[in-house]
Amino acid sequence: MRLDYISYVVAVICFLFAAVVFATTPTYLETTIGTTLTVILAILGIILAGVGYSQRPKKTMLPPPTPPSVTPTTSTTSAPTPASVPTTTAPTEEAKKTVRKRRRKA
Repeated sequence: MRLDYISYVVAVICFLFAAVVFATTPTYLETTIGTTLTVILAILGIILAGVGYSQRPKKTMLPPPTPPSVTPTTSTTSAPTPASVPTTTAPTEEAKKTVRKRRRKA
């Protein structure tokens, strides 16, 4: 199981505990204890949700497909025929990579 899913589950559990503590804090206890515990659990849930978001897998960019290469065929005759001569194609604009020029150091 991925780490981001585990972090999300634990974050949801922290939020649920915070809601339960907030809703069921008895009146005879000090309200600062219940409030403090609720805030701590909520902050822990936010941190774990952030960790899960940062650990999710990133989208990868696939390189453009390369044109298939033409393999020359061998012929039994000594003279090449037009079908057996490999043809070369110029690379398209999409296949060319832009190259930046480096600056000279002064």
